[in-house]
Amino acid sequence: QRRFAEAEQLLGEALSIRRRHQGTEHADIAVDLHGMGDAFLAQGKLAEAEQCFRDALAMRRKFMGEEGPGVANNLQSLGYTLKARGSLAAAEPVLRESLVMRRKLLGNEHRDVSTSLGSLGDLLRRLGRFAEAEVMLRESLAMDRTLPSGDHEDLATSLNNLGLVLDAQGKSAEAEVVLRQALTIKIKV
Repeated sequence: QRRFAEAEQLLGEALSIRRRHQGTEHADIAVDLHGMGDAFLAQGKLAEAEQCFRDALAMRRKFMGEEGPGVANNLQSLGYTLKARGSLAAAEPVLRESLVMRRKLLGNEHRDVSTSLGSLGDLLRRLGRFAEAEVMLRESLAMDRTLPSGDHEDLATSLNNLGLVLDAQGKSAEAEVVLRQALTIKIKV
C-alpha cells in the first residue's frame, strides 16, 4: 500500500529534527529533502517536489561537489518534475546534464543511464523533436532489453514511447509492431 501522505509527514519530522541538530545546510539534509521531493511527486504536489529537488541539488553540489551520483539523481528527479509540470524547455538542460553525468560516472550500460535516455527521449518527443527522440529511445530500449534485473514496466514504457515517436514520424507499420510489444508486456505485468 502506498502511504505517501504518511511518508511526507514522517520525512518532514525527520527533516525538522535533523535541522535542529545539524543546522539548515548539511549533506544529510539534502538526502532528506530529496526524499521529501519524492513523496511530494508521488502525491502530485509538483511545485513542492520541485522546490525540494532544487534545494537538495544546491546542497549536494555545495557539500559533495558538482558531480556525483547524488547530484545526477537529483538532476534526474528535478528534470522529471519540470517535465511533469509542463516546463519542457527548462527540463531539457537538466535532463541532459543528468545523462552526461550518469554516463561519466556509471558508463554506457547502466539502468540509470537507460532511465535518463528514456526520460530525455520522452521530453524530446513532447517537444516535437522526433528524430532526436527516436535515437534516445532506441538506445534506452536496447539497454532495457539487455541489462539484468530489468523492470518489465520500464521496457513497456520504452516501447510505448518509441512507438509514439515512430507514429509521429509516419512510420506506422513499425510503430504498430512496437506498440503491440508494449501492450503485450503491459498485459502480462
